[in-house]
Amino acid sequence: MRKQSASAQAMSVRTLVGSRPVKSLLDQAYNKIKLRIITCGYRPGEVLSEAAISDELKIGRTPVHQAIHRLMMDGLITIMPRKGVMVAPAGVDEVMEIIDVRLVTECYCARLAADRADDSELQHLQRIIDASEKVTNQRDVEKMILFDREFHDILARAARNTVLADVLRSLHERSLRFWFISLRDPDHHRSVLAQHRAILAALQSRQPDAAENAMREHILAFQRNVTRQVLGAAPNRETQPMKNPKLHDEFKKIDMTTGWVTPAGYPGGIQQKILAGSLDEAGRTGNRTRLLRFEPGVYTTKPFVHEYWEEVFLVSGDLTVGNDEHGNGGESFVPLTYACRPPGAPHGPFKSVGGCLLYEIHYYV
Repeated sequence: MRKQSASAQAMSVRTLVGSRPVKSLLDQAYNKIKLRIITCGYRPGEVLSEAAISDELKIGRTPVHQAIHRLMMDGLITIMPRKGVMVAPAGVDEVMEIIDVRLVTECYCARLAADRADDSELQHLQRIIDASEKVTNQRDVEKMILFDREFHDILARAARNTVLADVLRSLHERSLRFWFISLRDPDHHRSVLAQHRAILAALQSRQPDAAENAMREHILAFQRNVTRQVLGAAPNRETQPMKNPKLHDEFKKIDMTTGWVTPAGYPGGIQQKILAGSLDEAGRTGNRTRLLRFEPGVYTTKPFVHEYWEEVFLVSGDLTVGNDEHGNGGESFVPLTYACRPPGAPHGPFKSVGGCLLYEIHYYV
C-alpha cells in the first residue's frame, strides 16, 4: 500500500476535523490533537502531557499549549490545576443533549432539503453513498467518518439556510467522537449506509415528511447504538434471549371494559391495561406492552424518569406534555403522534383535556 503524501495527510486531517487550511503551527497542533481525540487515539478520561504531545507531533510546546486551551473551549479537553490536562469523558448526558438538539434541527433541515436541494447536490449525495459502501466493506472507520460528515454537510447546505448549516456542523463535530465509539459495533456500519440511502430516496422524491422521518430514524439509531457502547455493553457479543419474553399471540379482540388499574406514581383517573409481558425494574430486565388511558381533565404534576426504554403512540384523544403542577401550560399533541425515550430521560408532566388513549412499549436492552 502506498503511503499518503504529506499534503494528502494534511487534507485528511482538515476534512475530518472541519478546520480551515492549516496556516500556522497552532492550527496544525489543534487539528492533530483534535483528530486523535475524535478517533480515540487519546481516550476519554486519559491524562495527557503537553511535553509528550509536543514530542509526538514534533511541534513546539507553545503551539501545543495554545491548541489545548482552544480544545478546552470546544469541550474536548479538561484542564486540571497542578495535574495537567485530561481528555473530556465521553458521557451519556452530553451525547443525549446533542442528540436532542439534532432531532429538532437536523430533522427540520431534511424537510427543507427535500424542497430545496438541486440536482447537483442530490448527485453528490449519491456519490458519497456509493463511495461509503466501498469503505464500509473494508471497515475503514476513519474514511466512514469522513464520508458521514460530508453527507451531512451537503445535506445541510441543500437546506439553503446558512445559520442552520453552521449549527448542524458544530453539533456533528461534537458527535464525531461518539460516532467513532459507536462503530465498535460492526452491524452499525451497514445500518448507517441503509439509513443514508433512505434519506436520499426521500430527498430525490421530494417528500419532506419522508425525509424528516428517515432523518429521525437515523439519529435515533445512533442514539440507541452509542448508548449501548458508552454504557459499556460488550461489542460483538452474542445476542442473549430477553428475559420475560412475550408469548406468541395472534389477533384477538381486546376487552376494554376490564383489567384497568392505576399504576404506581399516577393519580386516580389514569389507568393502565397490560397487553403482554412484564418488567422487573429491580433486576432491569423484561419488556411490557400496555394501554394507558386518561380520563378528561386529569393531569400529573411532576416529570417521570425511569431506567427502561419507552415508546409511546397517541391512539386517540388529546395529550399535553410539560404542564405545570396546576395543570396549566404545556405543548398539546393530537392522535397518531409518537415518542421514543431512552433510559434516564425526564418526560412530562402530562394532562388530557378530553381524555386520551396511549399505546406504550417498555423494555430493557
